[in-house]
Amino acid sequence: MTVGAATADAPKPDRWVPYTSFQHDTLRWLEVVGAAGAPPVRLEPELAVTESDLAASLAVVPASDEPLVVVHPGATDPRRCYPEDRLGRIARALADRGARIVVVGGPSEADRVAAVARGFAGDVQTVVGGLALPGLVGLLARADLVLANDSGPRHIAAAVGTATVAVFTYANLADVAPLTRARHRALVSWHGGCRVCGLRVLDGWCGHGASATHDVHESDVRAAAEELFEQVLAAR
Repeated sequence: MTVGAATADAPKPDRWVPYTSFQHDTLRWLEVVGAAGAPPVRLEPELAVTESDLAASLAVVPASDEPLVVVHPGATDPRRCYPEDRLGRIARALADRGARIVVVGGPSEADRVAAVARGFAGDVQTVVGGLALPGLVGLLARADLVLANDSGPRHIAAAVGTATVAVFTYANLADVAPLTRARHRALVSWHGGCRVCGLRVLDGWCGHGASATHDVHESDVRAAAEELFEQVLAAR
């Protein structure tokens, strides 16, 4: 038997659900699971964290008593990246409230990590390419809060139970933003246009590779991060 999601013009599996725009990806694939005959038992993904994951993270980012905030400034699509200097200043505001800040990124994100550090305007720990996937999972699980874009690490952080703050374009809000808000804050760019030319993300690819979330006010992101940080600390 074949089971899946299909657009109107696509060949249809034996059992299928419509693949349409503006449906949340989690709900879409849970519908596919249901079509296969296995009723979903949970709405949000959950990822188990192993002792080896935690050990790999501790080898790069040692433990401390300070509340840990991990900042990840990257994303596969550069249009999803919130301006790095702003992330740095927001991270500094959290550091002023007692947070230990660690800025992480893969080898291709070194420039973004460095730009966050410049915005932070002080000594801040950075990790570029130093964490394989197990170590990243372990670090995100240890974090009290993750400040990021609409990216894989943000989704991993949510799946291991860590609170997150992230900025989304209006296009991705509908299909990949967190479903709940008790421990997650989703800031939204309702314009979602290139910082250089203004072309909206749903209207095509301009090639500039510039932020399309820049219209979200820094003060709004900072307020959401500070409020959730204090909420997490109160529950420690």
